[in-house]
Amino acid sequence: MNLEREALLDRFDGFLRARRASPHTVRAYHSDLEQLFGFLARQNVPPDRAKAHDVRAFVSSRFGLDDPRSMARKLSAIRSFYAWRVSVGVIERSPARMVRPPRQKKPLPGALDETDAASLASVEGQGTREKRARDRAMCELAYGAGLRASEVCGLDLGALSLDRREATVTGKGRKERLVVFGEPAAQALGDWLEQRPHLARPGEPAVFVGRSGRRLSTRSFETIVSRRALEAGLERRATPHTLRHSFATHLLDHGADLRTIQELLGHASLATTQVYTHLSTADLVETYRHAHPDERLASAPGDSGACDRQRSRRPK
Repeated sequence: MNLEREALLDRFDGFLRARRASPHTVRAYHSDLEQLFGFLARQNVPPDRAKAHDVRAFVSSRFGLDDPRSMARKLSAIRSFYAWRVSVGVIERSPARMVRPPRQKKPLPGALDETDAASLASVEGQGTREKRARDRAMCELAYGAGLRASEVCGLDLGALSLDRREATVTGKGRKERLVVFGEPAAQALGDWLEQRPHLARPGEPAVFVGRSGRRLSTRSFETIVSRRALEAGLERRATPHTLRHSFATHLLDHGADLRTIQELLGHASLATTQVYTHLSTADLVETYRHAHPDERLASAPGDSGACDRQRSRRPK
């Protein structure tokens, strides 16, 4: 890099330090802008004459070289640099103002194995008898029916049938669907409904209530799941969505088809369900190898360890 551009970067570093940026940020932004300046130099474009298409071209040149998070940081550095050049009156408009970072994929929560999911749902827990019964019922239902946190907390008494082991829940877009659940959830719900009158205010329709006697919030449910994961001795953090993901993954592990899982989860698109249950791919390969007479698949690359996988089974 020529001396003029190096001096420009040094002045920008000083600007960042004056704004109390951390040393790490100063170093990272300096490195990011060196890459930009090098790219612009190869196009014979001085930094202060760069246009939006030049910045977009730089972003495109980094495709496959930087992960989305690194690229987002580079754009942050570029925006900061050109905002500074605007503030000192060198340029009128930032060429990075309308350039967007690449969309980052949201990582899916890893599914618990069946033993851990059962332990989290059924652990005795701490607190009063009423709270222990409520917390267990919420977790058993979330895992047993694959519900979202909002669906568990939004469940009303009139929408629940213990006799038929089913409930009508309201999902995204205010769409209602019928869900079913097993004996562990039904038993836990029965125990909680016996204790519920000690907490619920008269006339409160919500199945699950908090200290106020009113409907429990999703944030409170998240705290409950996190605490019960610790009480169950799990080595990883868990959320209500972890239980929902575990529900879907375990169904797929045991042979349920994607269409059925889609209906149970309330997904509008099958593609969403396919992404949601991606962790079971190895189990599907294992099932194929054991059940199909064509043994040629056993030599498929990348799956040498699939046949060795073993999943613990939830106690009956």
